[in-house]
Parts: sequence; structure tokens; C-alpha cells
Amino acid sequence: MAWMLQGAMVGVSRRLLESSAPESQIDSLRAELIFFAGAYLEACTTRPRVQHAVASKQGPKREPRTRGRSRDAQPEHTEPVDCGNCAC
Repeated sequence: MAWMLQGAMVGVSRRLLESSAPESQIDSLRAELIFFAGAYLEACTTRPRVQHAVASKQGPKREPRTRGRSRDAQPEHTEPVDCGNCAC
């Protein structure tokens, strides 16, 4: 997180240093930097919501993660459909 924020601050500093009229840009760049930093930090710290179909002691069920499809894996359906998961 710190690298992203530092990069944004460096970009603003560089733009001001290389600008022919930095006085006219400083207020707008400051506002944009504050907006960006706040939005970025909020996006990094917000937890995704988990939907519970039925409240149980087992917790939410998750599907197992896979690293990719095997070469002989067949699509789950036989009709040509643009599902985005396979090349059918």
C-alpha cells in the first residue's frame, strides 16, 4: 500500500517541478491526490461481503480453488454457449 501512495505523491511532485506554472496547478493536484489516496485506502481496507444462504455453525461454503483447467478437462455443458469459462 505504501508503495502506491508514495508513487502517487512522487508523480504529483514531479509534475509540479516540471510545470511552467505550478502555482496554478497545486490546488487541483492536491485535491486529486487526497481523493485518490482516500479511495485507494478505502478499497484496500474494505472487506468483501459474504452471502449466507442459511445461517449455520459450519460457516459459508466455499468452492475449492484450482490453478487452472487440465488439458483433458471437458466443458460442463454440451450445447455451444458463451459462458466465458471454456472455449465452446
